[in-house]
Amino acid sequence: MLQYIKTFTNKDMLFVSGSLPKGVKDEIFVTIAELSLKQGFSLILDISSDRLIDCLPFHPYLIKPNDEEIAHLLG
Repeated sequence: MLQYIKTFTNKDMLFVSGSLPKGVKDEIFVTIAELSLKQGFSLILDISSDRLIDCLPFHPYLIKPNDEEIAHLLG
């Protein structure tokens, strides 16, 4: 999957949502966010992972936290 994402350009958009498959670590969200900044594609995140806050320095185009996730992010 990451090899495919590495082909994205500033004309692309990626929407990431839902749960990860078994065995995939949530660090992948940060890796994808890093790629979005490096390659210039727009990233939309709808994830409930604690890694959401780690993705923010990479300037996702949009995040969609629910009430519980906002409360967790803001403490």
